[in-house]
Amino acid sequence: MLKDAGGSTIWTRDGIAAAADSSDLASTATGNGAALVAFLQSGVGAVARTVLDKDRDTWNVRDFGAKGDGSTDDTAAFLAAIAAVTANGGGRLNIPSGTFIISSTLTITNGITVVGAGVKSVPTSAGTNLKWAGAASGVVINVTGSIEGVELSGFGIDCNSVAGYGLVFDRQRFSSFKHLRIRNYISGGIYIYTTGTAGPNDNFMFNTFENIALESSNVGALGLQLRGTATGNPCHNTFTNVMITHANLALYLNDCDNNLFQQIICLQSFAVPYDVYLSGPTDTAYGARANYFVHLQGVIHATSGTKNLVFGYDRENGQAAPTVDAGAQLLVIGSGNNAAPWTLTERMVGLMSYLVGDPNTAATDVDPSVFGLYRGDLGAKLLWGINNAPREVRGFVSTDGTGPTQWLGITNSGVSMMRVGGMLQTSAAAMPTTGSWTTGDIVWSTVPSFGSMGAGNITVLGWRRMTTGSGNVLNTDWYPMRCLTGT
Repeated sequence: MLKDAGGSTIWTRDGIAAAADSSDLASTATGNGAALVAFLQSGVGAVARTVLDKDRDTWNVRDFGAKGDGSTDDTAAFLAAIAAVTANGGGRLNIPSGTFIISSTLTITNGITVVGAGVKSVPTSAGTNLKWAGAASGVVINVTGSIEGVELSGFGIDCNSVAGYGLVFDRQRFSSFKHLRIRNYISGGIYIYTTGTAGPNDNFMFNTFENIALESSNVGALGLQLRGTATGNPCHNTFTNVMITHANLALYLNDCDNNLFQQIICLQSFAVPYDVYLSGPTDTAYGARANYFVHLQGVIHATSGTKNLVFGYDRENGQAAPTVDAGAQLLVIGSGNNAAPWTLTERMVGLMSYLVGDPNTAATDVDPSVFGLYRGDLGAKLLWGINNAPREVRGFVSTDGTGPTQWLGITNSGVSMMRVGGMLQTSAAAMPTTGSWTTGDIVWSTVPSFGSMGAGNITVLGWRRMTTGSGNVLNTDWYPMRCLTGT
């Protein structure tokens, strides 16, 4: 029985022989404290519980002694909290705002939810941050085992330029990781791999990463790594809104497939040639394959792997063209109206398709929109584009991989130009007076002129180029092509 200061009964409970006093409420002994206070949720059908029962719906690291003051080692409190939630078969572990010092790896082996109070754009501002104070090359959080339903969100990890990795994952499925900021790692921000031998059940698959920031200026640090083996690999995962500020590589994909990357931005802190590296394991039996990127700001180097696709290779900030080595395949659709054009003479080793979409005034380039298919290892290039003035579709074929040697232009009136054996054939109303031309080029007249020669009539069908250069003098650079048309 619980009474107010006036002696009126405000709460009773069966089985209690005497009225509860302040010492009972302050006690943590079984049946005392919060077990003496009732709780009733609002809403029809709600049932009464004690405050003790209500409070145990979730866990908090402070319940196990964590301070979050930036100086106390809170590792033991975190390990005890994780063990309690795991023993319960799962649940939610809250981490309040503060800086929590961690000196040894926090290992998660069950489908638990760990939620912080948020991570801020300025790492030292309010929010939840875990700061490493352990051994060099250590791992802050390791999620391991063929488990489902892991959720991590709303906190930052500061590797303190000591820990090797911020987050390491091995063989999870149907899990979610979002609103995370990992900083100052030595080896990698997020490392995903598989160690199982049971096939698909040991893959890292159907997981989502959202709103992730990875930042490190340590030389050799890799932002996000995906690695597989012959018996299991990272596949069918989704990465959305990921920003990586890196010293070495932002993304390293090795033996993984069917992963989706959306809105990926790579910001280099050192002058490295590539941001995204697509490769295979040392035995080269497998590679990064059938991975999909939707808007990528970063430079790709594909050394192996097939059928990787990029829809929206962002070139607004001057990204270089991808490099595709022999044996690799990469489909790229570029974007960026303000980007400098990629020249069409660049040799692309391997297979590459892309939309340029940028103006290019070179004589042998398509202006302004280009779809290209390259097969550099065979020395061949196919390019199709749409020209604005005149409106026509132009196609190019290169047989040596260095530049267009044959081309074809088509308008609504028919074939407007073509190049055969390196010689251009086009049409005009009069002999050209400008432009640079090659010996053997032909300009067909759209308004053939008639005249006489001796006893017969002739028609000037066009002009054939006799010199290479920009001179345009009749009977020197251009000879008229004539034919007899009758007497």
